[in-house]
Amino acid sequence: MALGVSEFPRGYSGLSGLRLIGDTYKMGQQASQGEFDDSFRKASSNLTGSLFGLPAAQINRSPVIGAFSRQFSINIHAEFLPP
Repeated sequence: MALGVSEFPRGYSGLSGLRLIGDTYKMGQQASQGEFDDSFRKASSNLTGSLFGLPAAQINRSPVIGAFSRQFSINIHAEFLPP
């Protein structure tokens, strides 16, 4: 690996027109887990961004959204899961 260039660059998920396929697959994986966690939030944000052209990267980096999803996840687990 010369000059920090690797064979598989990080963060590249293909052409923008084909990104919807990968985002749909990741969202399906997260939905099958049945947990509302940060990974689910990011997968749903990325899928929504791919479908409607929203800025998913900025939404994923937002500390307000992350804090809200963590609090929502805590409330869901406290409310619906047995002690």
